Amino acid sequence: MEIRKSECPVPEGILVIIGGKENKGEGDSGNHESPVGSDRLQIHKRFIELIGKDRPSIEFITSAGDDGREAFEEYKALYEELGVTRVGHIHHTQRKEVIEEDVTRIERADAFFFSGGDQLLLSSLYGGTPFLTELKNRYIYDKIVIGGTSAGAMAMSTPMIYAGSQEVQQIGGEIKVTTGLEFLKDVCIDTHFVHRGGGSSGLRK
Repeated sequence: MEIRKSECPVPEGILVIIGGKENKGEGDSGNHESPVGSDRLQIHKRFIELIGKDRPSIEFITSAGDDGREAFEEYKALYEELGVTRVGHIHHTQRKEVIEEDVTRIERADAFFFSGGDQLLLSSLYGGTPFLTELKNRYIYDKIVIGGTSAGAMAMSTPMIYAGSQEVQQIGGEIKVTTGLEFLKDVCIDTHFVHRGGGSSGLRK
């Protein structure tokens, strides 16, 4: 793994932040929390266009969820519908697995997509690992695309909200914040958490 350095680089890569609750094509149910456009196909079609390659290789990272297989199969079917067949699945359940992961897999892909779940799990699994270092290195110096939805979007910022609910959203000190994956510095991504209520992890989606 080659680590390239620059004092204050402007990333060559692109981040695609999706708020969450993607409309999966069941029609308009009046859900105003859906991403702008309310059309999952159009959102992911744009994601593919941003990659700028005829046969892109995309890795779907589902580690924020409990299992990941169902989420991956959904994305795989969606991307095959959009003409993309080179899709891979990354799902880690332990930090040891992340540390032992072959980073050449990161070097080969053209894009990466983090699915939803628990953003605190993402940061605890990947923070400070060679896996994340290589992914950041590529984001800074290569024209890759990194997308995320819901928890996968929230984890991309430096300050990362990981717990809170509608009941405590306006009470000082009740919204819990930690360090995310740090693709965005000094920015906090909020995926409509004020609409969620109940529990200490009201942001899990």
